[in-house]
Formats: sequence, C-alpha cells, structure tokens
Amino acid sequence: MADLRVYIDSKYDVSESVIIPIKLEDSVSQAAVKLSLDLMRVSGLPELDGAHISVRQGKRLWFFGHIFVIKRKDRVINITAYDPLLYLVKNKDDFYFKKGTTTRKAIDTICRRAGIKPKLLPAGKYTHRQTLDYRADKYDSYYSVLASLLTEDKKKTKKSYWVRYDKGLKIYERSRPKNVPVLSEGITDAQVESSNEDRKNYVRARNRERRADGIAKSTKSIKKYGRLSTYIKSDATNDADARREAKKTLDRQDRPKVTRTIRHVATSGTQRFFSGDYAYIKSKDDLIAHGYYFDNVKYEIYPNHTVMDADAVVSTSLPSISYEKPDVQKKQDGLGNTTESIKGIRLKFSKGWVATAYNPALGGINGTGTTASGNKFKTKRSIAVDPKLIPMGSVVYIKCRAKPEYSGIYLAEDVGGAIKGKRIDMGLPAKECIPFGRRDVEISILEKGLGRADARQKAGEWDKIRSHYKVRIQNGKTTPSKSNKAFVRPMSGGWMGRKQFKTPAGHFGIDILIDRAKTGKVRLHPVADGTVTRSGWSTSYGWVVYIVHSINGQTWESVYAHIHAKPKVKVGQKVTVNTTIGYVGNTGWSDWPHLHFELHRGRWTYSKSHAVNPHTYINF
Repeated sequence: MADLRVYIDSKYDVSESVIIPIKLEDSVSQAAVKLSLDLMRVSGLPELDGAHISVRQGKRLWFFGHIFVIKRKDRVINITAYDPLLYLVKNKDDFYFKKGTTTRKAIDTICRRAGIKPKLLPAGKYTHRQTLDYRADKYDSYYSVLASLLTEDKKKTKKSYWVRYDKGLKIYERSRPKNVPVLSEGITDAQVESSNEDRKNYVRARNRERRADGIAKSTKSIKKYGRLSTYIKSDATNDADARREAKKTLDRQDRPKVTRTIRHVATSGTQRFFSGDYAYIKSKDDLIAHGYYFDNVKYEIYPNHTVMDADAVVSTSLPSISYEKPDVQKKQDGLGNTTESIKGIRLKFSKGWVATAYNPALGGINGTGTTASGNKFKTKRSIAVDPKLIPMGSVVYIKCRAKPEYSGIYLAEDVGGAIKGKRIDMGLPAKECIPFGRRDVEISILEKGLGRADARQKAGEWDKIRSHYKVRIQNGKTTPSKSNKAFVRPMSGGWMGRKQFKTPAGHFGIDILIDRAKTGKVRLHPVADGTVTRSGWSTSYGWVVYIVHSINGQTWESVYAHIHAKPKVKVGQKVTVNTTIGYVGNTGWSDWPHLHFELHRGRWTYSKSHAVNPHTYINF
C-alpha cells in the first residue's frame, strides 16, 4: 500500500489488511474527525476494542484517535474511530470559573478534565468580567462550554475561532492566510444549490424574565413566500434591544441558503484541508470562482491519490452559544453540603378585582369545554379575563383572602362577554362554583402573555411552569397568604393518576402513577426541609429514601419508594424542598412506574402506626 500505513496501538502495522479507500470526515460544528475503514480478518490482529489507531503517509499524520465501533461481517471488520476531540462532545459536567479567569485558563481546565493536551490556545489577554457558572443541565457537553467561552471572548475581542486536533487541542483564529492556496487543477465536480426551505421572514426575540419582546419582519418577503416565522430566546433587557436582535436575525435568515460543493482529486502529497481552512477555488466552468472556507470535509485516501468532497462556504465559525446564567443560588448547610434553590421573586398585588367561578358542566362555555385559546378547560388552571388588562397566555397569582384554598397560580386562557375590566372567572370543579360565589381577590401577574398561541403552548407545559413559579414564590422575600397545608408536593409533571390512602387495605400511603415512557425522568424532591434518615435498597420498596422533618415542634417522617436508581442523597444529609432525591421508577415490588409516598406524624414504625393521609396535609 505504498507508504500509506495504518497502526493499531502504535506498534501493530495492519496496513496489508486494510481495504482501501480509508475515509475521513470532519466539520466545524462537530469538532472531532471521524475515521472509517475496512480490515480483512486475519490471524494475529491485536485487540481492537478501545485501541488507538493512526494513519500515516510518509511524514504526514492523517489521523490519530480511538476505535469506538467495530462491525464484523464474514471476513471483513469495519472500524469507526474518532480523534480525541470526541471527548469534548461525549462528556458533560459542571464548570465554575471565577471572575477574572482568562479564556485560555478556562479552556485549559476543560482540556485537563477531558484528558486532552492543550497545544495551541488563545493568547489569554481577555479576562472574563463575570463569574461563569456552567451547569450540565443547560450545556450538553464540554464542547458547548468551550464554544460558549469563545463566544463570550468574541463579544469583546471580535475574534472568531475554530478548533482542531493535531497532537493536542489547537484553537485557530479564523482569518484568511497570507498565502492563499489555489484550487483549480483537480476539481472534477462543482455544484451550486439555492434553497429557501430554511428562510425566515418573521422573527420574534423575547426575554421572558425581563418581559422584553421584539419583532422584525419583511413585508415584501412575506408577500412573496408567505409567513415563515421563528422564535429566539433573547438576552435583551427592553423591547428596543429585543427588536434590534430580531432585526439582526432577520437580516441573516431572510435570504436563500446557497450551498456550493466541490470534488477535488489530488496526488497524495497535496495539501490536506480541514473544515475551517480557506482557499481560492476556481472550477473549470467558472461556476465557482472565489475565496471560500471549507466545511463538511470528506476524504477518501488511496495509496497514490486522495479524493476530497467539501462544502465551500462564505463564512464559518464555531457554534455561537451565549453564556446563560443559571437561575439558582448556592447555599451551604451546617454539614458542609451544598444545596441549591431557585431564585425567588417578589409578588406585587393589584387590588380591586372581583372573581366568580365557572365550569362547562354549568353552561356558559361551548359544549366541548374548549376555551377561547383552543385549550381544553381545566379546573384550578383556566381563568377567563379581559385581554386588554391581562393578555391571554399570562401566568398570574390570584390571592383570595376569604377562601385561601383557591389562592394559587392560574393561566389566562379564556375570555367572556361579561368579563370586562377587573373581573375574572376562575375555573373550579362544578360542585364548588356556587359555594364560591362572588369574591374580592388580588392579582399579581407573574408573566405577561402573548396571545392565544402562547396560552396553548403554556397549557402543554403547565405542570412545569406552575412548579417553577411556585418554588420561586416560596423563595421570594414576600409570599402569598399561606393555606393550612404544611407541605409541598413530592413531584410534578407526568401524572397519570393515583391510588388513594389505604387502598387497598393495609396500604399506608398513596401511589402516584406516571407514563411508562417517563420512567427515570420525573424528578422527586422532599415535601419539606429535613434530614435523610435512610437511603438505600429495600426488597419491597426498591430504592427508597426516608426524611425526617421538624415543623412547629412536631416531628414528621416522609417515605419515597420505588425510585428509579440509587438515590442522590445520603443518610445524614440536610435537604430542602429543592433537593433532587432521585427520579420516579419501578423498583422493588412494583408492576408500573410510580411513587409510593407515605407521611407519618412522628417517626416511621414497622407497624405504620403513625401513618396519616397525605391528602390532609398536601395540595395534590
């Protein structure tokens, strides 16, 4: 195979067993280079699983990485390998960089954690002016954290980068080389495709927390192609900034996507190109004749020549990922354990509102029970409002002093002919509407809505939205009137139904069932602050956690059974209502994924003598 050599673990030369061509793929967005090759199965082959593999041709190192996939068929072994940058893509973790950390030092930390040698990093002159707290639940990999660091760097230095593996991590500044390579000889195919499939001519930029909302649209484009809208999450603090951000996005996306592809055949000694490299490309028919960056580069390597297929793009850079500050606060308990709580909000109430109650069973809403937003009516969620005062889709807190059990978080998703000014209709169970009567209430708008479509979207995510705001209200400086319920619910979202307390006989708790597809995904948390007294395995309960609470001098103990996997808390650990215990599962004596929850007034006993009905103390 001429001087094209393939080595396993640096010492086993398997070149004679390789079926040519050897294939390589890389792109700017995916970081790691992918290798694909076929080997004839012969005696004496070394162990392939997890082994290093390298491809060399003379002094050129075409590839170095690890084997990840092995497929065997007849006498052929197909190998898929990736260079070490794959560890940036496959790993995820929390990263915390203090204020004053340079981009270079932060990336060096990422490299060391991924086991990658930093070879060439940014100069390190830029120092981040804020603490960067990257949470694994928001950033899906080390690579996204790295891209975010470089995005924040770019905002200050105006420099763009791409990354590459060459005996270590190298981060190159995106710039045109002084001596631009010219590709003309050897181009055997060139194509140009123009597509409007991804075109956007209506852009909404929105920051829900700051209530900043901006829209940009192209009337001419909408008239020609129809409305093609998109939504972007904005960092803007006011409507004007949001509109400017929407306009920038519109300028980029209200245009056809032009794709240029080339095929280049060259001798083995010709320069190798990676995604991100720049060259002047001139096809024989002058269909392509300009300077372009390469992306989505694919090589077929033969002993005496190479075939390269690639996209020729006007501009390319790493994914742009702005830093997103986590909406949490760290707290440390007396045992040195770090817990987290969602940042609180202060409620501001507007007085002078009058509430009545309604339900489709009593008339006054169409026969299907569909609200004006198109959602199915739901008790203790749906409210009818005057959209001039409370836009549909708004999330509001209603305080009813005379009937505190009806105080809570509701969604504005309906209207009515008699609902004008400061009057609202609250969706309640039919048998409770008449006793509710007419009540004076106070209103606090937690999030201003954007109309019917917004209401429909929020209705589909209601459990998550309500739980989020409930915790934020509890952690705020001012809280609504407390009801007679002493505890919060142990889980939210994904509920299919529940079995009641002591049903069947001898069942001293309640079972909350979830959809089987959500096994291991629905989060569990304590019903009150406390201390873990047991965390482990039980034959009947499966993975289980016991927590003891002290409320107004009374000792309580709660039990959470059939947890999906080993609990995330330990015996003796102090926990809060925001601590993750684990996830709803199907372990132990269980034939369906559910939470078996018990509440004991006093400590848990084997006879369950202190068990009480959780419904008496928790608003399920």
